[in-house]
Amino acid sequence: MKKINRLEQAKRQIKEEQNACLGEIAKIKNPDLAKSWTGNRAEDFQDARSDAYKAMSTIIHDDYDDYQEKIDGKIMMLNIEKRL
Repeated sequence: MKKINRLEQAKRQIKEEQNACLGEIAKIKNPDLAKSWTGNRAEDFQDARSDAYKAMSTIIHDDYDDYQEKIDGKIMMLNIEKRL
């Protein structure tokens, strides 16, 4: 039971972190670059922001969901063991 409670708490914390990150990720693409930002440096900067956004999006959507699914699986296994 103690393990299950710890896993459920970990899952809640991951979900909270995921929600916080979802609020922060939009800031990566802001502000839009002014029209005066042109040339290679502007393109490099925009590419770097885009790459950072993609990396964070993968972590937030895929990795966090995977962690939560693994925790759910472990909770299910512990509940089955508890019944036996």
